[in-house]
This record gives sequence, structure tokens and C-alpha cells, in this order.
Amino acid sequence: MASTLDELARTLPGPHELRDRLRALAVLDAICGTRHLTYSFTASFSEGVALGRYDNGAGDHYFVFFDGGQTFVRVFDHESDLSPYANDGLWPGLVDGLPARLQQYAQMEKLGDEDYPLITLAMWHDGMGWKHGTPAPIDGVEPKPTDWPLSQVIAWSADAVAADRGRYWSRSLSATAIAPILELRPLTREIAESINPDVDWPFVERIAAYVGLPIEG
Repeated sequence: MASTLDELARTLPGPHELRDRLRALAVLDAICGTRHLTYSFTASFSEGVALGRYDNGAGDHYFVFFDGGQTFVRVFDHESDLSPYANDGLWPGLVDGLPARLQQYAQMEKLGDEDYPLITLAMWHDGMGWKHGTPAPIDGVEPKPTDWPLSQVIAWSADAVAADRGRYWSRSLSATAIAPILELRPLTREIAESINPDVDWPFVERIAAYVGLPIEG
């Protein structure tokens, strides 16, 4: 178990890079369509706090809180053995060691938490590196947290993003066309229309403002 989480801690991008990847994915999703967006980002979730979100619409999601010099990643895989619904609560040890500043994000009704925090995987960055708890066995059953929802922000390349988002939006995406988005260059309508000729430009402008991406033209 520890080795699985330790490996994730080594491969997960640092907070600055993770933030930029989530920003880019939010803008790209807005360009590709205006139905349910898998990725969203707001630079002003609360004072001094930014929030990135992934939601596949099938019961799996994650939230990333960027709070000053600390970052908290909380993942919910609805089929995970660590689901609080299967265990009547948060899996023992899952968030052990979570810094006090970040503990407020482990239980928030506005994120869907009601009886239990919807968390099956937790990672946090204290400014020095990614950390995690030590999920303990229950009745001899070893916890097996799944990190697959984070795969897109870990295996990062224009080709990989074009393939993944192209499958989701059922359209052919060019790695070259989306490169300006992934690099967070100032956005223009021309760039957006090169990706989706039918883009809803006012919607994209609104999302870019949430993300903090400048618009040109």
C-alpha cells in the first residue's frame, strides 16, 4: 500500500504544474462543448484559494484545493473498496497527517459530502513534497486506492490530451491545435475555432475568466 502511494507521490506533478494542467483542461473542455464539463477550475473559490475539479459524470470525481503554499487532492472512485459507503465512514488512516490548514477540505457539504467525506484517495503537498496517510487493513483486507482519475494530469502530453479529450467529446483533436491551450498562451477566438469551429465563444470567455487565462482580440 505504502509503495503505491509513494509512487503516486513521486509521479504527481508539483502544485504549480498541477494547477496549470487543470486550468488548461478546463479551457479545452469549454472550447470543445458546453454540456457537462469534465474539468473545471476557479481561481477564486474563496479568498486566497483556487479549486480545480474533475467529474466524469459517472460517480467519480476529484477536487484539488490550492491554499497558499499547501495543496490538497481528494479523489472519489465510487467503485473503490475504500468507499465510505462500503465502510460506514472514511477508511482508517486515509488522511492521517493532513495539515490542520487543509482539514476543512476533507469534509464539505458543497462538495457532496453529507454523512461521510467522499474520499477514497488523498494526497497533500506541504510546500516540500507530496504526502499521504497510511490506510490500514480492515479485517485483514488491504486497501487498494485507485489513482486512475488522475491519469490525465500525470501522463501529460499534447498527444495524450488530444486522444483523451477527443474520445470524450467524440471529435478529432489535433495535438498541434491544442498546444496553445496546454501552454496557457493568451487565448484568441481564432485558436478556439481551430479546435472547434462551432465553439460557443462567450462561454469560453467566461470560463477563461474563471481560470485566469488572458483573452486577446
